[in-house]
Parts: sequence; structure tokens; C-alpha cells
Amino acid sequence: LTVEVGERVTDHLVVHVEGLGGSDGELFGGSGQYAAATAGIDATTCAQREKVCAYAGFSAGYAYSKYTESDWFDADDAMSSSSQGATGLLRAGFDIGGKHVRWRPGIEASLFGPSQAALTQSIAFAF
Repeated sequence: LTVEVGERVTDHLVVHVEGLGGSDGELFGGSGQYAAATAGIDATTCAQREKVCAYAGFSAGYAYSKYTESDWFDADDAMSSSSQGATGLLRAGFDIGGKHVRWRPGIEASLFGPSQAALTQSIAFAF
């Protein structure tokens, strides 16, 4: 789950704050959790009438991740690793839609801190 709030400060710059968290599990393997809180700035550019826009930016904040690998046949043989601390992310994507509802597919990758890379999608509501 991700919640992000942004504010356009100029025609081409948006500042934002974001909180996210999630977990995963593998059928024959381990499980993990991830949580982060970041803030950053994005540069944006749009095609005519702003139906299709592109963004690229940077976020920094704090992140925590933990992964526990387990053996399907030997539950006592579990190994766990965790990481937490400052994080920096590069992000880029598209912003497609109308004035009030927009689809935002993108990609994020960590520069430092807990390692992550993710394809993202979200629905944005503008008021």
C-alpha cells in the first residue's frame, strides 16, 4: 500500500511526500516486509492539453526491510536478513488522464539504503 501527496510548486516542479508498506510470501520459500517514508521533488513535462505527461525525480527518507528465507522441508533452518536506514530513490514514469483522475505507471530504484527496484502503478485523484 502506498499513499502519496504532492503539490505543484511551478509549472514543471512537484514536491511530494510518500508512505508505503507491504509484505510478500513465496510458496516454497520465505517472506518479507518493507516500509518507507520519503519526500522529494519531480520534474514534469506534458504534451498538449496535459492528457499525457512524463515525470522524473528523486526522493529521500527512511526505509526498513526484512526477509526471512525458509526451507519448505525444514522450518527450523530459516535465515533472516534485515536492513534499515536512510534511503534515496530515483523515480520516473508517466501521468496519463484527465483533470481529476489520472493513471501513473512508473519505475523506482534505490540509490542508497535498503535495496529495492519496483515497477509502480497508481491512480491519482486531483481536487
